[in-house]
Amino acid sequence: MPDHQPHHDPHRVVALVTGANSGYGLGICHQLLSNLSLPSTVPMPASTPQPTALPPSMQDSIHSSSSLQPTKTSVPETTLTIILACRSGAKAQEAIDILWKKHRSDLEKRKKRGLAVKEGWLEGLEIVWEGVNLDSPGGKNGILAFTERVKDRYPHITSLFLNAGMGAFSGINYWGFTKQIFTDGMSIALSQPEYNIEIKGAKSADGERGLVWGTNVLAPYIIARELLPMLRRSPPGLPFAPRVVYTSSGTATLSKLNNHPLYDYMLLDYDQSYGASKYMGDMAMIQLDREFNDETTKKDDDNRGVRVLTIEPGCVATNFFNAGLGAWVWWIKFKWFWYWLSFYICRLLGSPYHPVYADQGALPMLYAALIPAAFLLSPSQVPAQKFEVRAQRWGNTKVGYGEIDRWEEADGLGLPKGVADRYLIATISGGLHAGQQGNDIRDLHAKLAQTINNPLPPPVHRPIPPCTATAVSAPGMPPPAPASSWNTPPPNTSFLFSASPLSKINGAGPGGGSAGRENRSFEVAHHVSEGWSLPMSDNASTNFTGRPLQSIVPNNNQPREEGQWSRHRNQEFTGDEPEDRPYHASVLPIKASPKDTGGFAEDAFKPLWEDPEKDQWQGFKTQNR
Repeated sequence: MPDHQPHHDPHRVVALVTGANSGYGLGICHQLLSNLSLPSTVPMPASTPQPTALPPSMQDSIHSSSSLQPTKTSVPETTLTIILACRSGAKAQEAIDILWKKHRSDLEKRKKRGLAVKEGWLEGLEIVWEGVNLDSPGGKNGILAFTERVKDRYPHITSLFLNAGMGAFSGINYWGFTKQIFTDGMSIALSQPEYNIEIKGAKSADGERGLVWGTNVLAPYIIARELLPMLRRSPPGLPFAPRVVYTSSGTATLSKLNNHPLYDYMLLDYDQSYGASKYMGDMAMIQLDREFNDETTKKDDDNRGVRVLTIEPGCVATNFFNAGLGAWVWWIKFKWFWYWLSFYICRLLGSPYHPVYADQGALPMLYAALIPAAFLLSPSQVPAQKFEVRAQRWGNTKVGYGEIDRWEEADGLGLPKGVADRYLIATISGGLHAGQQGNDIRDLHAKLAQTINNPLPPPVHRPIPPCTATAVSAPGMPPPAPASSWNTPPPNTSFLFSASPLSKINGAGPGGGSAGRENRSFEVAHHVSEGWSLPMSDNASTNFTGRPLQSIVPNNNQPREEGQWSRHRNQEFTGDEPEDRPYHASVLPIKASPKDTGGFAEDAFKPLWEDPEKDQWQGFKTQNR
């Protein structure tokens, strides 16, 4: 892979596709090449507004066929970079060879039809690979290292396709398959299967996360957050606005979640976690679409809106179905052919869910990425629009308009915000703070901590870290960090240290001693792009002189007697009051403990302070890397 250096190219579309070595990802790449290589005089089919893809409120606005003509053409200078983001370099190179071979063949066919090829197109075209292990947030090839490489090597991103996904499939319940065929029909049974056998409780390679949840939910969320600044830097002169496109599934329904979905947010107790993970991914995308397009933050190009859209691509025969299908290659190939034939029969019978071929299933993804904003509902209207594939019997695949299943009900339950908030818990519980990935995880934690606003009721397995909004009830306190502050510092809470136990432990902040006060600056979390840990300004610069700790009560449901919170640090601990412990101001309130988070017997925050000889801020320092 050549060493790329970021250079400003106002005419270059940069598309990043996760899981691009096969299946839908490879289909997305084929469609990008097919559409963007058209001469500037030829409109692109993928940008043609389709009546079936318009929301009901826009159906009446289409009065003439001219309204449905392709709305975008590629200017003569436009060229393309496709970034294939996947784990295996060998498979990526194989995919790159396939893309080049097929694209050159398509261009030759165009020439035979008398359609000119865009001048300089092949010379400017780039198809490259960037390695990423979506099962791991940290580490050399983890998600965070991957996003840092992308930031270093490319000037911007125009389209981010979050396509990679996985299921912990181990086989098929043939009796269940036969039963669903007769009860629901063939097209439903082969598009919304209830007979797949999945491995319950499957965990990531390091044993720290739910495997399916980590790949289908956590990974795309982190990538979208990390690469948002690059999306906003996409040149305004390009014919397409920056977009994030998430590949969902027809199995992503609210019914796949249990009665308390945020309790087991890693889906470890689910017999079938794939559909549940995709629905959680949909919820996360709703939240991101709202945050990335918040009118209060869109002041200039640096904060321009970036739409986040979900796609249901239907069913195509890919190697996704190879998992658990057999130990012999010939048996896998036989069953793959059976899947392909079954899907083709479903399409002939009129099923709209079976486009059969990956490049046809990718059409809704290209549509979502290239269609003008005038044909989309704003996030304030419907943040849950979902473009769906509409297969035709003879192969003329269309794009349909849909919405995420029961999204209003899920929104009322707080699922979009709640799912996003759980990512913070994932970075500070279950041992994620330790091991080979330790420092990367701490950096991620520092960013995620800034997105917490209103914690929901605590889950069964781990308590939710109370945030500043509920922990500090005294008047005059700063507001909590906004939900869209992934790349902005949290509010200045350094003056709280004059009355907190942290002022007596390792100095008055991240720098320790008086360094934090004298520098009067933020301490940057190393390798955290535009992310900050804790603001440390000069205490003397504020009018705050300290408040009694009685007014800082994390849990109003557990009243304390007067003076119980103001025990001197050297006083013997009796067990009737919470311990003095260091805390991260954006996450934990003063003196947070299991008692303050609902009486949980196991303290999920203990790793932050269990070693009294360890500076709680050392995770952000260079010497520990």
